[in-house]
Amino acid sequence: RFDSAVECYREAGEVGKWVSSLERMGAAFEAAQVSLERDDWGRAIRSLQLVSHDDPDYVSAANLLVDAYDREGHLDLATQKIDEIIEKHGADQVPIETCDRVAEQLERSGEYERALDMLEIVRRRDATYPNLATRIEGIRKRLSKEQSTQAEPGVGTGAGNAAFAS
Repeated sequence: RFDSAVECYREAGEVGKWVSSLERMGAAFEAAQVSLERDDWGRAIRSLQLVSHDDPDYVSAANLLVDAYDREGHLDLATQKIDEIIEKHGADQVPIETCDRVAEQLERSGEYERALDMLEIVRRRDATYPNLATRIEGIRKRLSKEQSTQAEPGVGTGAGNAAFAS
């Protein structure tokens, strides 16, 4: 039933109905691909979110979803999806370039620990990745600087000297 509807909508050029029919028949990944071919990233995201973890196309769909979230400015959702892929299928299932791109955005937004996590994934898979060592070193320095800056306010306030007063 849905097969004939899918074909009719495709032939008629009714993309929205075509995509909806694909989703209804359980072909969410194919629906997302149709949306992406038409540069409809919002609709593609909706379709990609429907791809189940046991679908043979799950890893491909999840990586496309990371790219779509990234493109649409949803950094938090992109990193959550990367974490999900890693948890369910392993870090080797996330493209190195994706981890690198997300790490750059995390770094720009000041989320240095998360950026470092992403770069460590890259390092484990390709230690010779361009500028990797320099970026990791830079983030570690920023984190160290942040930690020492956070520790400074308590220094010299007298709070640590209370034990000696009694």
